[in-house]
Amino acid sequence: MLQMNGKEVNNLIFAGQRFSAVKNTLIGTQVQVKKGQKAIYVGEAQTTAIGRFSTGTSTKDQLVEVKQCLYLTKTNNPDDGEYWIQALINFTNEENRIVYVSAPVFMRLSDVTIQSESGG
Repeated sequence: MLQMNGKEVNNLIFAGQRFSAVKNTLIGTQVQVKKGQKAIYVGEAQTTAIGRFSTGTSTKDQLVEVKQCLYLTKTNNPDDGEYWIQALINFTNEENRIVYVSAPVFMRLSDVTIQSESGG
């Protein structure tokens, strides 16, 4: 479920990017994240502007649960996009190499391996 201000929404535009709530059956699914996997997260509040996305890298092979699944379009054409998942992983940022434990990040669904489809 995609939520904004505590209410369920089907679409969300954030920083000029459109997110849509899709593939809800993947929520709760276990996925394999490999060491070195690129991830995107909202940047550190101390050093970056609010809402700025930063990149990081998974610190180890991890089996994690999908918390959210979104479809991000690249243009106004709804078919021109890709699925992204949110999961809690251990990762390091690329700016000052701080290691985060069980932090929320976004990754392309195509970059992870689905292990079980037990979500609802």
